[in-house]
Formats: sequence, structure tokens, C-alpha cells
Amino acid sequence: MPRLRDCLRNARFRFLNNRLFGYVHRQRPIGHLPVPLASADQAIVDLDMLSLPAKSGRVELVSHCYGYSPVPDYPGIESWALVSSASFGQAPAYARTQFDAIRLARRKPFVQWRAPVAVFPHSTSHFGHFVGDMLGSIVWFSRRPEICFSERQILATVPSPAWAAALAKLCPEGSLQLSTPEKLLASNLDLSDALVLPRLSTWQSLTLARDAVISALGDGVFADDMAFVRKRYPGEKIFLCSGRVQRIINLDMVCELFVSYGYNVVNPISIPVPELLARVSCASRLWCEQGSMVLNPLISRDRPYRLFALELAQARKCPASQAFLGGGLYNAFQRMLQRPFWCSAVDPERAMAQHLHPYQWQLQPDLFLLEAALKAEAEEGAC
Repeated sequence: MPRLRDCLRNARFRFLNNRLFGYVHRQRPIGHLPVPLASADQAIVDLDMLSLPAKSGRVELVSHCYGYSPVPDYPGIESWALVSSASFGQAPAYARTQFDAIRLARRKPFVQWRAPVAVFPHSTSHFGHFVGDMLGSIVWFSRRPEICFSERQILATVPSPAWAAALAKLCPEGSLQLSTPEKLLASNLDLSDALVLPRLSTWQSLTLARDAVISALGDGVFADDMAFVRKRYPGEKIFLCSGRVQRIINLDMVCELFVSYGYNVVNPISIPVPELLARVSCASRLWCEQGSMVLNPLISRDRPYRLFALELAQARKCPASQAFLGGGLYNAFQRMLQRPFWCSAVDPERAMAQHLHPYQWQLQPDLFLLEAALKAEAEEGAC
């Protein structure tokens, strides 16, 4: 009877939802969108109702090079879990590139792994995508009873030894089996007893990562680091950057300008992760390089900060879907806290020819405008 009632209601809705009756309820946006709508084709999972697979089985874990890494012996890689010779990816725009990379990587020798493990359909050691796509999922599933109360461990990799230490604190003891990307790149793994965990969307995983980090900084495993930073760096002003001119062409002059206004220029790879996230959270002023660097405040900061960003007129030359999947999805996460400092690109035509998304373009901040912004900040603080 309830099913018949629902059918009748749906039929009534379809019949009445027509302009002939004076009103229509549409399932698409109203009005003109000035920028093409970008879609990530990702769903939000009901974590309370989510059940893990009942059975484990044989899985091929195939890894290949991916992206840039500044850490020695920790190359950027992607790893894929293949079940019955099939892999799964979330970004259709990159399916062809991923297919070719996986197909070639499968030619490497396989090493057998008999211990019970859990793996994700896709994982990476690239810092930005690790934090944005993997960190929250790893922490969440490591706390599930099927993992933390069993012999099964999550097999994962990280961007650096510092992140390995931080992740070990965020997850229950014994729930992780961390492998270096260098080892995973050397040979593929033939996992005889593997549980393939669900792949959460980027948005949901990033939310979980932020929840885990802010909780850890508050009264959790990073609380001592937070107390240390508040005592050691009271009122600190930070310019967060990678030290690469590939990101900012006049980086030396930009750094000199920040230092002259009392900023500390901070490169994350030289600092333990809990201390870094605590400093980013506590900083009285924060400026940040665009790109993967922004993932640090995304998961730790709840106050506004300035972000070097490609000026909109040039950014809009890239296809919306390409920009969105290439970092825009992360930046959309915290737009109410980000205050862009617009910069021109050094060589837009070259960037377009290389199919770089806007967050990879080399920027040239206007030093006159930058100094004016820093001076206004200083005067505001003196009031």
C-alpha cells in the first residue's frame, strides 16, 4: 500500500509540475551562470550507514610516478588497487592518462604480500592530493572497529617522514602499515588478503581531515604542540611558501619584503607537522603561496588569511572543469577565509600550452601593491 501511494504521488507531481498549471519546480540552476558549472562527479556517503566489504580477496596494488615532491627518497606517486584487473578513478577528465600510466606500471614485477591489509581504490604520496583526498579517509577508517580491533592494517603511503609521524599520532596504534613511496614504486604488490575500502569524495575526506586536525590541536594528540607554539611564537606573522621560483618568479624580493614587515618565511618541509599546523592555526597574520601549500591552512586554520592567486581574467581562460579538478575543489572549501591577493601570470601562453591548471601557473606579484597591503596591515595592527 505505501508503495502504491508513493507511485500515485510521483505521478501527480509529474502531471502538475508544468507551466500550464502556473508553476514549475526545476532540478537545474535558475538564471545564467557567468562561469561554466564545474562538476567533480563525487557523492557524499552516509558514514553512519556505511558498511565495509564483508570479504577480503586478492588485489594488485600498482604504483607509478605522479607530481612533484621536494622530499628526498619520497617521490610523488599514485597507487591503484586492481580487483580482477579493474581499477577505479573519480575524475573522468583524467581517465585516459590514468589508464596509460597504470597499464605501463603493471609491467613491473609483483611482490607477494600475505598479511591482512586494507587499501583504498586510489592513493597518493603527492602532498596536496594526500591531504585533500586521503588524510581524512585514512584517519576515519583507521578508527573503524573492523580495523582498529583486528589484525588488519591500512596499507598507505605519505608525502614525507614528518607526515608518517603525524599520521601515526592521529590513528589508533597498530592500525597502519605505512610504506614509503620509493618502495611502492620499485615493485607492485600482490596482496592475497586485502579489503578494498570505499573511496570517499574529496570534499568529504577533506572535511574529515580538518575535523581530525582541529580536534588534535585542541585537546588531542597535538595539544602539547599547540601549547608550545603559543608560548614560543606569540603573535607570529607567517609567509608560507615552498621556496620555489616555479611558483613565484620574484620570490627573493617577495620574501625580503615580508621579512622587512616582521614576517617569518616558513617552508613546511623543515618543520614537524604538528608544530607547523599549530603555527598556521595560531598565526596572527598568514600569507600563503597558491597551490598545494594552501592545504595546510585548509585543515588547521579558522581565521582569515591572504592567498597569492592568479588574477581572474587569466584564470578564466582555463576550462572550468580542469581548474576545478586541478585544485579548485580544495580552494572552494574555504573561500570565506581566503582573501586573494591577485597576481599576474609570467607566461600565460606557455602555461596554457602545457595544459597547466591555474594553481600551477608561475606568478609575479606586484611588489608595490604587496608593500601597500603589508603597510596597511601594520597600520591596522597599530591602531
